[in-house]
Amino acid sequence: MKAFVFQTYGNPEKVLVQQEVPMPTPAANEVLVKIEATCINDYDYSMVTGKPVLYRLMYGWQRPKKKYQMPGMELAGTVIKAGQGCTVFKVGDRVMGDISVHRFGTFATHICVPESAVKPMPDSWTFEEAVVLPHAGMLAHQGLDGVACLKPGSKLLVNGAGGGVGFFAALLSRQNGIELTGVDTKDKQAWMKQAGYSHTLDYAQTDFTRTGERYHFILDCKTDRNPTRYLRALHKNGTYVTVGGAPTKLIRLLLGKIWIEMFSTKRLRLVVLKPNYNLEMLLSKVTRKSIAPCIEGPYRFEEIPSAMQHFGLAKHKGKMVISMQHDSRSTGNN
Repeated sequence: MKAFVFQTYGNPEKVLVQQEVPMPTPAANEVLVKIEATCINDYDYSMVTGKPVLYRLMYGWQRPKKKYQMPGMELAGTVIKAGQGCTVFKVGDRVMGDISVHRFGTFATHICVPESAVKPMPDSWTFEEAVVLPHAGMLAHQGLDGVACLKPGSKLLVNGAGGGVGFFAALLSRQNGIELTGVDTKDKQAWMKQAGYSHTLDYAQTDFTRTGERYHFILDCKTDRNPTRYLRALHKNGTYVTVGGAPTKLIRLLLGKIWIEMFSTKRLRLVVLKPNYNLEMLLSKVTRKSIAPCIEGPYRFEEIPSAMQHFGLAKHKGKMVISMQHDSRSTGNN
């Protein structure tokens, strides 16, 4: 089978190499999935580049450990073989999921995963549509826990709103009548408006923590400031939630959280993703039509290295989808 593999850290276009590797055989309680679509995520880019350097404590300090040499964490595909003991899925079933708790390796044509690592895929959805939900969709869904209790007109700000998480945050929040503000680059302002943000800010021109505006809820996809900076942008009983960002800033957030909450009614939360948890509930809240603006691509399998470099430059809008079908017309997006 074909797969992208890397053995040293660096520019994805230089270190990611397409190779022929042995077809895996499913062990007990595993399924062999023919991957039809996958996505590029922050973890993939960090894994290949070795940046931020702190991630190398997990991936391997000088070079990636063998189990991390084949990136990719999301998939939508078809079960082509079921191992002994499988009771949920059978050959021919269409599945989707974020497999990162178990392993990586979706930048390949096939993969073996525990059947508990994937969920049933709706029959009416295309693979390219379904694959955008498991990681970004679930981060937004779990990160926005508690938003439902906000009253219509309450203010929510999403920092880093121009990616997949930002798209789903807008999709889920606007259903509750919440006033949305998105922060990202100048090039993504029009796309954020299309995604449903009433107000957009160019982070290079405006520091949202210094405008004097107060928000009831802040969802942060970047975490590029110290925690005390966010406090002044929150209402008295506001909540700040981070779903990812610079490791050093996340560590400071965890260290400062207890002390801040001892002397303030404002709340700080760090979401550790539970892959695929309540994915069925998320599916019930979105439609195929609503997903379309989230998809950038789909790109061809052979384009994964250049697509990942594009992702690293933060020029993508929404989720960067890779299709194994080599046909960008499959979702109607280019």
